[in-house]
Amino acid sequence: MGGHSIQQNASGHPVTFYRFPTRLTVPTNTAVTVWAQQAQRQGQEQQQEKSIELVCKDVDKWMSDTHCTTLLCSPTGQVQGVSHVDVLPQLTRTSDPGSL
Repeated sequence: MGGHSIQQNASGHPVTFYRFPTRLTVPTNTAVTVWAQQAQRQGQEQQQEKSIELVCKDVDKWMSDTHCTTLLCSPTGQVQGVSHVDVLPQLTRTSDPGSL
């Protein structure tokens, strides 16, 4: 993972960038979490036995919206993975439209 980067794009434009430390080595079956600087954990989630946690001090909040795409890039800039939101939240309609 050393030298890889995470880039978030909003509507096709780069908005967030994080580069993993050059000497970072991640053992097999190890989870990697990159926290935003201002992230606050809501309760204590059970952590995996093997995990690495990093903080991106230049990011106040990671985006998670339908117009956002997150890329994992190699040290040479080649895209290794892509994550994007495909589905808008579902709205549930009651049987009586007047009750809304």
